[in-house]
Amino acid sequence: MSDSDHKSNKAILFTGSLTFVGGAERLMFEEAKYLEKHGFQSYILTGDFKQDVLFNQTYKPNVHVFNTKYNHKNLLIRTTYRILALRRKIREIKLDIIISSSAWDCIYCYFATLFTPFIYATHIHGTIFWFGDALEKYALIHKRVFNEIRESVSGHKEFIPAHPPKSNLTERIKAEVVAIAVFFAVRKAKKSSFFLIK
Repeated sequence: MSDSDHKSNKAILFTGSLTFVGGAERLMFEEAKYLEKHGFQSYILTGDFKQDVLFNQTYKPNVHVFNTKYNHKNLLIRTTYRILALRRKIREIKLDIIISSSAWDCIYCYFATLFTPFIYATHIHGTIFWFGDALEKYALIHKRVFNEIRESVSGHKEFIPAHPPKSNLTERIKAEVVAIAVFFAVRKAKKSSFFLIK
């Protein structure tokens, strides 16, 4: 597939927050450069953004912040608003595909593209096992494979307890709901031949 075939194509790299300097952020910027090199118009879409993450201006990505005014303290209300804001931005840009950078971000993409012709793929940079305080890894939906995953990497066994930390009922229910949402949102992500660039 030649570059000329892609000149009018638009791709979004989506992350809920772009406020920390790290490997995942750098990988996203490199992905944007790669897409641009192959003829795509690439956008990085995020709900929060700080200039500090650009590695001393090493990168100059096309960043669009779709949420700057509404940060309600209630997580459900805030998430709903962001999903609707993301949905509006997707329609505005009229993209060809959106690429989510994490399993959690797939939740936004799932609902933002629901009942629309837009599709999303995902390039998950890290797993929930890398986040020690993420209760989602202990959810019932993962129970059957939890030990297998934990024992597959020595670092998991060293840093991830075999049993969940103490939590109240509200926190536990929230973790169960989020784990289910992530599971189905990641499963809906598509691997498209659109990105099999020669």
